Amino acid sequence: MVRELPSGFLAAGLESFLQKARAQGLIPVLVGGAVRDLLAGATQVTDWDFELHGGDLRAWEQLLDSLRADHQLKTLGKGVVQAHHRASRTPIDFALPRREHYPLRDTYAHGDVETSADPSLDFAAAGLRRDFTLNAMGLALKQEAIELWDPFGGEEHLRQRVLHPCDSIHFAKDPVRALRAHRFAVRDGLGFTPELTEILEHMDLALLTSHYVGEEARKSRHPFRFWNAIQELATLPVKFQGGVHAVDAMEAAYDRALPAIGHSNALLAAVFAASEGWHLLQSLGGKGEKESSLWRDRREAARQLAHMSPAAVLADPQAFAQMCQLVRGPGDWPKHDWVRWALQPLGLEWWSTRPWPEIDLRDFPAPERHTRKVAAWLS
Repeated sequence: MVRELPSGFLAAGLESFLQKARAQGLIPVLVGGAVRDLLAGATQVTDWDFELHGGDLRAWEQLLDSLRADHQLKTLGKGVVQAHHRASRTPIDFALPRREHYPLRDTYAHGDVETSADPSLDFAAAGLRRDFTLNAMGLALKQEAIELWDPFGGEEHLRQRVLHPCDSIHFAKDPVRALRAHRFAVRDGLGFTPELTEILEHMDLALLTSHYVGEEARKSRHPFRFWNAIQELATLPVKFQGGVHAVDAMEAAYDRALPAIGHSNALLAAVFAASEGWHLLQSLGGKGEKESSLWRDRREAARQLAHMSPAAVLADPQAFAQMCQLVRGPGDWPKHDWVRWALQPLGLEWWSTRPWPEIDLRDFPAPERHTRKVAAWLS
């Protein structure tokens, strides 16, 4: 299907790459979020990711040789090469069509996959490894025309504003894709098709890590809404359970603080201002240290801050900087005697008195899970 795109949308230096690829008989196909964004009305592309079709390994090697004359090449892994034109700062990522192979096991973590290039794969077969149909479209930048390649109906799903998996079996093997689904839902207001909802209900998320929860929350641009959204996942590990009540106020505080102090400290500012959500700081902020020495080193800072109100701490740069140093594994806080008298003046005594039982809500209907988790954490 031939498409017209905004004039001048090609980045500086990109035409040289396209010409060299075509000279080797390769078809450069723009893939990923750039295609989705262009079809949604964007006028610029920030991520230039190409899949090269129609050639073989010899054509690939000849392309690399020709690019070295005026590009700097860098291998990124999993068969992806990045090229920087010497007259432009715009990076171009490109690869041959790829297959993904998962080992035989019961539970998978993100990254438990091997990738192999296969020039013989057509666009549809190569697209089965992608997550959602609206991320599996391609724009073939041929010399004579620009064609939309859409083997899974992604453009229609984009019009319907819904997320739909390219392949249900492949999708379910990567637990981070459950987080990506909620990231797009929160950031772009997208819904889920019944097929995706069914997959998310039964995905094995046991090996999710705080790193990826935090990364997807940051990319969602609304970390506290994202956190509340993932509470609907039936198999969410206990360490990530427990929503927040004052989500709108926390998002507003986060937005105000973000430009000046960065993501992790903006999370802390929002949590401290609302006096709730301490349990999610480790996961959303990427703070994973749990050594007892860190707690001892921060005891004095906690003593100095204990008599101050949240508003006073946020208004005092030095006090706020001290508070930022306390973002360390809140799941361990009840183990320390000083936590109770440090947090009680702030109205946070519930933190140190809760027994913190494990919560398993898989048997509850999805609409009830968020409310029940909030009550369980804050009661």
